[in-house]
Amino acid sequence: MAVNETVAWQDRKVREGVEHIDQLLFHPNNPKVHPIRQTNAVKAAIRELGWMAKVKINLRTSDQWPNGERGVEVVIDGHDRIKAAAQDGQDTVPAEYYDLTPNEESLFLLTYDPIGTMFARDRETTERLMQEVQTGEAELMTFLGQEAEGLGIVAVAAESWENAFSKLPDQDRAPFQQMTFTLHDSQAASIKHALSISKNMGEFDSQNENSNGNALARICEAFVADYGNG
Repeated sequence: MAVNETVAWQDRKVREGVEHIDQLLFHPNNPKVHPIRQTNAVKAAIRELGWMAKVKINLRTSDQWPNGERGVEVVIDGHDRIKAAAQDGQDTVPAEYYDLTPNEESLFLLTYDPIGTMFARDRETTERLMQEVQTGEAELMTFLGQEAEGLGIVAVAAESWENAFSKLPDQDRAPFQQMTFTLHDSQAASIKHALSISKNMGEFDSQNENSNGNALARICEAFVADYGNG
């Protein structure tokens, strides 16, 4: 082949379809291990956005599966999405079907996701996106908060409950500040309860129109008054 000769890139997808979860078999050589927090984030993302990436199945492996175990399709990508779907009570998942040789399949398992994680985040763009994004999924808020913390920025996400930590337009920030906190589920219930008690103690003497911010400040003032000199 000449040095400058260009070879057309192939689309290896054979077809698309829908598969019942109970007919799918996780590939035994899948090297990826998915922690619970990733599965929860995947579940929240699909709830919010729908299926943006379909499960991938290798038809050749499915057809040649040993011990005559037919009626199943072997998954080469999307294991955690299937796991999340099953936990959320879904019966089916959208799928893409490929025809890969054993070597190609192994190469895919080793490289597909790791290559995708080689990117680096642009901090300025990420911060701008976090200031604009809104989501009603608590797990996505937690994920965004962790991502922001890792980059040394403050995540601005949608409310995890009524108007909590609401976003301020750029022109309206001073003299206000915004803070975003990451809470465990066991902590969130206590925080909500404390905010509710604080709100029911009467009107706030503050320029801030955010009731949760005022309620939190009242709680902190009471805490400092009781323990600040300790």
